[in-house]
Amino acid sequence: MCSLAVLMTCHNRVTKTIACLERLFACDFPGFRPVVYLVDDGCTDGTGQIAKELYPEVNIIEGSGELYWSGGMRLAWEVASREDYDFYLWLNDDTLLEQDAFRTIMSASNSFDNKAIVCCSVRSEATGLITYGGKRSTADGYIVPDGTCKPCDIINGNCVLIPKYVFKALGNISNTFSHAIGDWDYGLRAKKLGIQAYTAPSFVGSCESNPRLPKWCRPEIPVVERVKSLYSPLAYAQPIPYFLFNFRHFGIALAVRQWITMHIRVIAPRLWKASL
Repeated sequence: MCSLAVLMTCHNRVTKTIACLERLFACDFPGFRPVVYLVDDGCTDGTGQIAKELYPEVNIIEGSGELYWSGGMRLAWEVASREDYDFYLWLNDDTLLEQDAFRTIMSASNSFDNKAIVCCSVRSEATGLITYGGKRSTADGYIVPDGTCKPCDIINGNCVLIPKYVFKALGNISNTFSHAIGDWDYGLRAKKLGIQAYTAPSFVGSCESNPRLPKWCRPEIPVVERVKSLYSPLAYAQPIPYFLFNFRHFGIALAVRQWITMHIRVIAPRLWKASL
């Protein structure tokens, strides 16, 4: 039997987190039973306590309340890796897995001798369209599953399988990132070491996409609030981490250009929209 740790982090969305766990434990597990590591990152809605009452086998890890996605997943991975699992699965707490998800995921991993990252695609329950998954580049659209595994360099962290071989080579999510970009960075770091990521051959579950642009991109938000939003960990492209990401993977010219354009956009979002 193989061993697999499911890594999760949560903050004050108890209904979604419990729904995610319910669907997770309803899955078919081919030859193993996953062990869940859930970071309760300062929840005030009782998420960790309720999760533990409903699923006593879940390992609850207390966070500081300021870890966000990358920080929370990094902590979950740090704790789980002490047990040296064969596989680690990143799972967003708003992702609802299908019953045969693990058969799809593990079959894909086995086809690459468990030496590749498997990035799983999820779709909207309302529209059936893909919402998150893998891309060839940051500018490309998501690779829609067609029954075969496709190479991808950009990975979304909604549902991603990392075999032990990959973890031993790459280690944890970079501490450069607190919330967003840590998943993109991980896939590109893997590529630099000759480790390829692939999309799973079929959808493994559902997850609704974020419905609106971040506050710093929206002209109806006052400019002071837009600037605060841009520098918040929840901005999706915090200037300093995003600069370091671009510099690390694409060079100084792109990093500087992106730095400049995001600050133009936060000051004059309508001008930006008109120029697109």
